[in-house]
Amino acid sequence: MFKRLIIFVGIVIVLSSCSKDTPTSSTRSEFIHAKAGSTFTFDEYSTDSTNAINDGSRDTMISTILRTDGAIGGKSGVLLVEENRSGVRDTVYYAYETNENLSFSYPSFPTWETIPTGTGLRIVRSTEYSLFSGPDTTAIHDSTITSLIGTENVTIKGQSVSVKKLELSYRHRETYDGVNGIESQREIFLYYAPSLGLIIKKTSQSFNDPYGRGWVDGSYQMLIDYNLK
Repeated sequence: MFKRLIIFVGIVIVLSSCSKDTPTSSTRSEFIHAKAGSTFTFDEYSTDSTNAINDGSRDTMISTILRTDGAIGGKSGVLLVEENRSGVRDTVYYAYETNENLSFSYPSFPTWETIPTGTGLRIVRSTEYSLFSGPDTTAIHDSTITSLIGTENVTIKGQSVSVKKLELSYRHRETYDGVNGIESQREIFLYYAPSLGLIIKKTSQSFNDPYGRGWVDGSYQMLIDYNLK
């Protein structure tokens, strides 16, 4: 990403806050916590700059909850979930918070992201740090904003399922010796089904890479089958 030699990394400051948006009227009785052995099957593919499906990108992903008693990143009761795409296996971690918000993380990127599936309150996480290369300083400002957009129904296995639609917005800004530089923003839409205890749909549109490396593919993932234990 940077062609200069970085010889020092500054302090990283992480701030979290919630807005004063009106919370939803969710009740705990509507939330199900998925159990070990449950499986979820997704249809997924990537999209190009015109939002058309990329040739050969369509695949089926099977998500299996292996355990629900993990202790990772300061959290207990973590769900260890295996995602299998044509024999290629990945891992994702989920944690149900006491307020029914949902947090998730990945082994390759261990920072927990939390979405307000329970409270409905907007969550903001900001990170600021500096990179030094000789006399030059690059200041990096990253933020993640998660917001509840509303509720809607989707059809899964011929049945209507109520879901919470959320927006996960990633924003990145760089300044070079005080002068504004690259800025980028990307939104991912998540659909969480309290009755299943999982995100059942994810969508994002393609966008033009701010570093001039062309278009970054969009993505689509939708639950088509499941088996709860």
